[in-house]
Amino acid sequence: MINMPHQIMINATPEKVYEAITTTEGIKGWWSTDAKFEPQVGSIAEVAFYNRKAIFQLHIDRLEPGKLVEWAAQHDMPAWKGTKIRFDLSVNENGATIVNFNHSGFESMEGPIQHGVHLCTF
Repeated sequence: MINMPHQIMINATPEKVYEAITTTEGIKGWWSTDAKFEPQVGSIAEVAFYNRKAIFQLHIDRLEPGKLVEWAAQHDMPAWKGTKIRFDLSVNENGATIVNFNHSGFESMEGPIQHGVHLCTF
């Protein structure tokens, strides 16, 4: 299986970054304006693109406020189906949040992998 790790530094508190990756308004601020997220383990979040021609459904597997978020892709997008998305949050010596992001479980790097994650500031 193939993993896609990234490390991003964000000049915001872990609590603010956590909110940005677990709530509808947070997700709308950096990923897609067509999103529905509820910060509750077991819920199914949704993010859509291209007038809802591409809809990603994400099972919320794990939440640790200010520290960790894990999702599992539930939709039928061929490249993403069955993959796992994890955000580990920590703080550096300057007070910025370090986001260790990993999207894992890809069978191949062949063809389009519509990742959709954009670097941003909160």
